[in-house]
Amino acid sequence: MVTHHHIMHRHKRRIVIPRFRNLIIAILFIASSLVSIYVLRYDYVLQLTPNYHWYALVGFAAVDLILAMQLILTGLLRVWDRIVLRLAGIWALVSLLAVVADVFVGLQLPQGYPSITPVQAFQYLFLGLNGNTVPLGTSALFALYAMTSVICLLPSNRFWFNWATLPTWKTVLAVLMIGIIVMGLRPILLPLYLSQVSRSSEGAYSTQMVVPPIERFTIPYDASNKTVFLSLVAETQSSIPYNFNNTQYGHMVVYVPANWTINLVFTNQEGITHNAVVIKPDVPIPTYALANDGIIIAQIPANAIDGKFLVSGQSGSVLVTNLLPGTYWIACAMAFPTPHAESGMWIILQVSTSITTPYFTVIT
Repeated sequence: MVTHHHIMHRHKRRIVIPRFRNLIIAILFIASSLVSIYVLRYDYVLQLTPNYHWYALVGFAAVDLILAMQLILTGLLRVWDRIVLRLAGIWALVSLLAVVADVFVGLQLPQGYPSITPVQAFQYLFLGLNGNTVPLGTSALFALYAMTSVICLLPSNRFWFNWATLPTWKTVLAVLMIGIIVMGLRPILLPLYLSQVSRSSEGAYSTQMVVPPIERFTIPYDASNKTVFLSLVAETQSSIPYNFNNTQYGHMVVYVPANWTINLVFTNQEGITHNAVVIKPDVPIPTYALANDGIIIAQIPANAIDGKFLVSGQSGSVLVTNLLPGTYWIACAMAFPTPHAESGMWIILQVSTSITTPYFTVIT
């Protein structure tokens, strides 16, 4: 016999669970928007130029926050509840597919960067290799959107995509646990991915684990006084006359621990004049007026920003201290015969509290 208490309990459960699901999805959307903002702030590739990734992440963050607010309101007011849940599920799936598709289009890096393969794009986005300064960013977004889409679309009974049904507490907890496990497996999967293990089956096929295309090269340093010795050279290369260590357009990325001193030495081997300026930029890429692109930190030679320079065969040095964590450039401020920095003569300097040993990478 169904009692009045049982009827009230069922009625109460129907009200609580939709609100609970809306709240969980809203929290996931808020988390994904915060991850997008974090990536926008700390991914140096996005700081080079606001290409479509920059606009996509801004859009993701904005839509995620709007949907989160709408889910909370519909959960409380019970107005358009199913419609908003459908929209949230579709948006989560579209975002999930967009993240996956980005791997296959090769990231479409900013102008001046060479095209990369889907394997290299996967390494950058999901494994944090190739100089990615936000190694967990894309993985976190992928996990959050995957959890959101499953919670939105997975019902509590055997009928798939029945919008009238709701997931149970067990389903929600199971999905959350799957997301946590997937994110937690990354430290285990990464060493396996990097190890060069080949397998074969009776000679029919073989699989070779891919070595990361970008290596880390240690920079000389003295740990006792926290000093790194960074040497840059304008090399004689007819194909790229404006270069630091035979690199251009930020392809060389130097990583230095925070609160260390940089003993920077610059040597000009080319037949034209050059200089080196450490700058904290507040524009995406260098312009012809380098002095207007950010805060000048150090210069070789002194007053380089005002036109001083080194001729062929000359060297200069400077001690750079008290750099706050962040992204910096080392660029040439010369403007003859063309603006050198704008023509590619600049590298990236990353200062971080998470770095313990100075090193550099080169994007090829």
